Amino acid sequence: AYTAGIILFFLSARLKKKFVLFSAILFSGAMASLYFTTYAAFVYYQLYPFGIAFGIMAAITIFTAYTAIQYNKQEIAILGMIGAYAIPFLISANSEKADLFFAYIILINTGIVFLSYKKLWKGMVRLAMLVSWVLFIGWAVSRYEVAMQWQAVVIMVSFYVLFTIASVGFAAGKKQSLGFIELQHFLLNSILAFAAAMLIFTESTMDSRSLVVTGTACIVFATQALLVKIFLSKEKLLFNYLTVFSVLSLVFYVGMKWDGVSVTMIWLAIAVGLFAAGIVSKMAWLRLMSILLTGATLLKLIIIDRARFNTE
Repeated sequence: AYTAGIILFFLSARLKKKFVLFSAILFSGAMASLYFTTYAAFVYYQLYPFGIAFGIMAAITIFTAYTAIQYNKQEIAILGMIGAYAIPFLISANSEKADLFFAYIILINTGIVFLSYKKLWKGMVRLAMLVSWVLFIGWAVSRYEVAMQWQAVVIMVSFYVLFTIASVGFAAGKKQSLGFIELQHFLLNSILAFAAAMLIFTESTMDSRSLVVTGTACIVFATQALLVKIFLSKEKLLFNYLTVFSVLSLVFYVGMKWDGVSVTMIWLAIAVGLFAAGIVSKMAWLRLMSILLTGATLLKLIIIDRARFNTE
């Protein structure tokens, strides 16, 4: 199997000048053959110790990423990325070392973010972001313990910073306008980070800790909106989205902090503030948001608060 993979590789190199696409397909097949041959040798026949199998697979992954740059083919890089994410699942018998596992994932993500900067391979970054957060959230649901909290925070922050840089940072650094894909990427990254934080800090229970996470999210989104307003004044859509996120976080914070008519009155005050801000800034969407929040407040007043009213 190794011989077949090596033959495929040399054949792909031979055909690269005249048949680039066909050569890329052959190269992908060669790397897949070498990769899964190593997997079979380790898992089924125990021909290698763990360290050697891991080293061979990591070397194949790095070589695949390097060759993807040479071919300028995102598909080859995605193949290498899938292989890289699969390594710990395929050959590691110790599933309790979450710190080592996610350190390895962060290392891979750093390489992917670098590739996205060099080649603008946005699909690859989006796939990496989804896989990384799904792995983290799955671990948080099934294996997380309070003793691991500081490790989980470091992992969350690393993921969030890396994918924020990939979605917004590079474009800002190159003084390019953010497209819909970059905005979608940034917002999805923020939502997944918030969901992960809720799982880590509250252990999937709605209590006072949920209040702290929601309040912190409100501050983070508001700060980001302010920074975008100051340093990326042309990115109005990003500013609008961040403002909406901060307002929604504030509304949920109020709903969890207080109850009854107090919530109704505070929501109404927020709606009035939004309407006033919309008039001053001439932003119609702020006034629309104010109207929607006022409608939700009135519904709460009629459906929930009315049951508590009496004539005494």
